[in-house]
Parts: sequence; C-alpha cells; structure tokens
Amino acid sequence: LETGGVGMLLGLPTEFLPQLQAEKSIKFRTLPGIGVTTIKFNVRKEPFTDIKIRQATALAVDQAAILQGVYNGIGTESHQFLIASLAESRVGKDFEIHYDAEKANHLLDEAGWVRDDDGVRHKAGAPLAVSLWTRGETEYKRIAEIVQAQLKAVGMAVDIAVFDKASLDDQLKKGEHQFVVNHYDWNNADELDWEFSAKRIPFPNVSMWDDPRSEELNEIAMHKSKTWDERVANFKKLHEYILSQFVFIPIHEAAQNIAYNSDMLSVPEAIRGAEIMQQTVLDLKAVG
Repeated sequence: LETGGVGMLLGLPTEFLPQLQAEKSIKFRTLPGIGVTTIKFNVRKEPFTDIKIRQATALAVDQAAILQGVYNGIGTESHQFLIASLAESRVGKDFEIHYDAEKANHLLDEAGWVRDDDGVRHKAGAPLAVSLWTRGETEYKRIAEIVQAQLKAVGMAVDIAVFDKASLDDQLKKGEHQFVVNHYDWNNADELDWEFSAKRIPFPNVSMWDDPRSEELNEIAMHKSKTWDERVANFKKLHEYILSQFVFIPIHEAAQNIAYNSDMLSVPEAIRGAEIMQQTVLDLKAVG
C-alpha cells in the first residue's frame, strides 16, 4: 500500500493504523462493524453449568479496558450479541452486560466460592480454575490475556490454550472446552439462530445451548413473523432472553477500517453500502 503495489486494503488490523497514519499518501475510511467478538461459555461444562458463575464471569470482564488495550480505541464496546446497526440489538438496558466487579464478587460469594490465601477461590476443596481457548492471532490472544488478568482479580484462575483456527474449530466440535474467544461477521439477526439453536450443537452452537424457552422464541422469530416489524420484535425477545441467561460475554464490535493510497485512488467521503468486498462496485476513480 505504501509503495503503490496495491491501491486499497480492506479489513485493516488496528495495529497497523499508527504506522500508516504517518504516511501522507495513505487515507482512511471507516464503516460500522458487521461482527462482534465474544467469549462463549460451554453451559454443559463445570463451572459454567451454574448461571451465577456465568453471570459473575461476564460481569468481571471490562470491555473498556479491552477496547483500549487491544484495539487502541478503534471500534466500540459490545454489551449484547448483535451488531449495533440492527434494530434487534436495541435491547432493554437491564439486559445489556456491563462490567461490574463488585457484583461479580458478590455472586461468587453467594455461590459458595471462597477466596483462599493464594487469592484463588475454592469450593469443597476444589479451586475455581478454568481453561480459556483462543485462536492464535494477536488480537484474540491479547483479549484472552486481559480477560485472564480481570478474572484473576475476582478469584478465578484462568489457563489459556491457543489453537490455529482450523484446529480450534475441530476441537470445539468435541465439546470439551469450558469457554472460548469467538468472533462472527454477519449483518442479520438470524445469527442468533446460527449461534444458539439447539439443532446446531455442537457447532456453531459451541455454547451447547439447548433451552426450551430459547427454542420456542427462536422458532417464532425465524418462522412465524408475518411482517418486518414483527420479526424485529420477535428477534429482540430472543436476544433479550439469551442475554438474561449469560450464555456468552460480549467484548467488542469492530469497525471496518479501510486504507487507500490517495496517489492512486479517489474515494468518496460517504460510502453507500454496508461494507466493501472484493465484489463491490464503488464510485472510485484512478488519480491522474
């Protein structure tokens, strides 16, 4: 991009922004995100069979610290599952998942997990120790490391296991994980069906979530909505219910960072579309 070998880069990783911002010929455009990074619990594996432990773990994660520490403030904190541009993401404030370490500690106390001298909580002689799985890319490993430190602060010992993407997907299908850093890209509320329908266990429903009320709401949203407004309302109900069960921890909604060489291309200030892909036709023109 700097030398003119290519005119535009899509999906620019945030770690390259400072380097490219120093180049006078490099210009940028940012579009709203189409994906969310989360941490998904396996609700069939201890200790996350207990909703109190899932809730405490979720409330112990500080999305603001991850936004700054991993993404240099690029993108937004996520407090629900769907991307913010979808009407179905606008759930009631009481359903959003926000950092609250005090409440996290209180929930762990209520659940009978007591801090030992080493700072780790124990119950019936067993430590509150878990394994967090993640992909090997820098972004996801850094998220895991920050979450590891945040959970240590409330008395949970976290071991991190790192896989390449293909190996991670293969391992998740076995259902042996406890929780995992996860990311999706999709711009429709039917992602809730894809990620949490019982018929999609063990993959991509790696939460192993199989709940009668959730299945009922999913069926209504997917197949019984007669109008678009009904569909939005029905998916919002499903979204709120899944949030209330703390099946995942919302982390980050990525912005779409686009960089281009202004010596080669002229790009409109406003891009009329949800995303730029290889197949997209843009109002671009060569310079000169």
